[in-house]
Amino acid sequence: MSITFIYNTVVQEELVVYGGVSGKHIESVLWSYNITTDHWSSREYNVSHAMAGHSAVLIDSKMYIMFGHSPVYGYMNKVQVMDLGRCLWLGCLS
Repeated sequence: MSITFIYNTVVQEELVVYGGVSGKHIESVLWSYNITTDHWSSREYNVSHAMAGHSAVLIDSKMYIMFGHSPVYGYMNKVQVMDLGRCLWLGCLS
């Protein structure tokens, strides 16, 4: 995992880091850190929005990602949802 800043972290049974800036590139990668095993891994979610400067909250197994900046879409005014339990990108809420 390269050095990333302006990211978001959500704690479940592990730390979940989504997006952020690595060098001059805005990321769309979701990383998880298992506190017990001291191990980082990336997860595949078919995420279409690279994001930075966003905020998120975890409710049950769903991570709700709010606002932020995308290099493609600019400043986001939508809430995006990932189902961490099923490793599924649910998209944007209307």
